[in-house]
Amino acid sequence: MQGKPLIGELDGYYSLRAVGQKYRIIYTIEQTQVTVMIVALEIRKDGSKQGVYALAKKLLRLGLLDESDENRNDG
Repeated sequence: MQGKPLIGELDGYYSLRAVGQKYRIIYTIEQTQVTVMIVALEIRKDGSKQGVYALAKKLLRLGLLDESDENRNDG
């Protein structure tokens, strides 16, 4: 695992910078299936650095990150 573990509402997720620090990626890992799910990605700009975290929290609150294992394996 790379990046830093997040706390609070995003506990269980990690934050990682990529492509020369230009992008920030929020992700989680399902240990039982060795699956990495990227849940948010942002181009880093000067100014607010909280946009991607706010997006991830909103998705979590809306239940869009809490798919059951059955739904993830469809497709």
